[in-house]
Amino acid sequence: MTDLAAMVAELRQHDTCVLSDALDRAGVEGVAHGLGPLTVDQALVGRVRTMQLAPDDGTHTTRVHLGAAVILRAGSDEVIVIAGGSTEAAGWGGLLTRGARQRGVAGVVIDGASRDIPEARGMTFPIYGRAATPTSARKRLVETAVDQPVVVAGVPVDAGDYVVADASGVVFIPGGRIAEILSIAGEIARAEQGFVSELKNGTAIDEVLDLRYETLTAAGKAAGERHAHAE
Repeated sequence: MTDLAAMVAELRQHDTCVLSDALDRAGVEGVAHGLGPLTVDQALVGRVRTMQLAPDDGTHTTRVHLGAAVILRAGSDEVIVIAGGSTEAAGWGGLLTRGARQRGVAGVVIDGASRDIPEARGMTFPIYGRAATPTSARKRLVETAVDQPVVVAGVPVDAGDYVVADASGVVFIPGGRIAEILSIAGEIARAEQGFVSELKNGTAIDEVLDLRYETLTAAGKAAGERHAHAE
């Protein structure tokens, strides 16, 4: 198993809620608010490849369709993350989904809209975003950068970071802090499993959700610290 596959396998042990709590405790902003599943009810986990979109101002001259370059760079256990999208034009679609599936890409997160949703569902390809629309990107959106730092729903994200998405939302984890966040997440998950056991054994909810629970995710660093990329 490669290092990437091992890291993704470890991330799969946690849902976005536990990881959000771990990020809170570490003082890292990583939750991309307003994004949710557009295709299949399936968790999405992987290392990030980024793509930046922008409104088409008529000066874009490339003959390569948006999305093609990042697909060719991405592979297994990687997720294409698209910034700068719109809910009025699709920054992702069916042919791109097929190309990504061919490369083994795990899925897509787009801060905007996607189209050809039934096609992606038929391929059980996870796409998380803001909306679905039939409107194409032609003469509306252009690709301006690949594998460069972007901002997704207010969260700074870079190629090499990690993303976990499920029915509760989308969480980004800085690549340089992945070990730290996973360690905290493991501690929180074990504690929560203990709380579940207490409830199953008949302990009253007010006794379970006591000070132990309230302090479980207390931030260890200044609240609101921006997502930082450790080198």
